Amino acid sequence: MGKSLDVNQLKTAIRQFSVFSNLHYFRSTLSTMDEAKKIISTDVNYDGRVIVTEEQVLGRGRFDRKWHDEPYQDLLFSIIFTPLVSHISFLNMAVSVALVRTLRKKTGCLVDVKWPNDIQYEGKKIAGVLCENDIKSTNECIVIIGIGINVNSRPKEGDLISQPVDSLMALANHPFERTLLLIDLLEELDQLYIAIRNGESIVEEWKIYINTIGKDVLVTIPGSDIKTINGRAIGVDDSGNLLISTTGGVTHCVTAGEVSIQEV
Repeated sequence: MGKSLDVNQLKTAIRQFSVFSNLHYFRSTLSTMDEAKKIISTDVNYDGRVIVTEEQVLGRGRFDRKWHDEPYQDLLFSIIFTPLVSHISFLNMAVSVALVRTLRKKTGCLVDVKWPNDIQYEGKKIAGVLCENDIKSTNECIVIIGIGINVNSRPKEGDLISQPVDSLMALANHPFERTLLLIDLLEELDQLYIAIRNGESIVEEWKIYINTIGKDVLVTIPGSDIKTINGRAIGVDDSGNLLISTTGGVTHCVTAGEVSIQEV
């Protein structure tokens, strides 16, 4: 078993940030997303809460896929935000940008983003982001961002995982101090979220990191009737939607979906 996160160091760091308010630490839990929902239901001052665990028994990713982790080896956490409704898409971008900035700095590897928010290196997934929104009104919403990062784990080919995965330790050939990694990531996200609230745009930086653009893709769009779009990813718009050009020159604007890169 790996070394535990340094809770006191994390709490001290969080107090220095503008966006984050408190830390909730668990040695094991079903899901940090579920723990966040419990906090929201029982506390009125939940904005900026960070919920972190050493192990998730029922961790999940997008489309309710199971998130695989190794206890005391990876980073597994959720954050509660109460942004303006107009800032939700930018908040999602900010998380991806913070991850790319931090992981590039820590590993020296050019990690990038498979739209909308899988963090990859050479096509292998390093980290994932899950965003759940509860929009109360035009001016009131709650967003829970769940983040999982493969840090010191050793993902195996035989694991029941839907795509190739890797870890930071495999990229850099050394283990990482998870507490410092989380602090650095939160610092980046703190600065980015402040920028968004001040009206600054992070869209252009986010676009640079998207590795999906220019590739042939198959997009599966969830819903009661599953829809697929086959074409070329030609760009993303300023709201974060993926633009797909299909046969006949028709351009589709995709707001959510699962992207598979088609090998030529």
